[in-house]
Amino acid sequence: EEYMEKLGNCTCSRCVADVKALTLTRLPAKYIVAEPDAVSPLLNFYSNKYSQQVTVELTKACSSIRENPHH
Repeated sequence: EEYMEKLGNCTCSRCVADVKALTLTRLPAKYIVAEPDAVSPLLNFYSNKYSQQVTVELTKACSSIRENPHH
């Protein structure tokens, strides 16, 4: 919702759900199996590695939904 507000999107529950769905659809799936002790370092690694890609797709999704809201 933070990005949606910054980009001038409607933040109703339908638009938020649409932005989330569109963003996740455009991102490649990433799965890992890890022991509980290894989760935190892996989350940090993957957060740093993919944060830019997530931001790009989130911005694209916000733009698409702002131009064509489903309400």
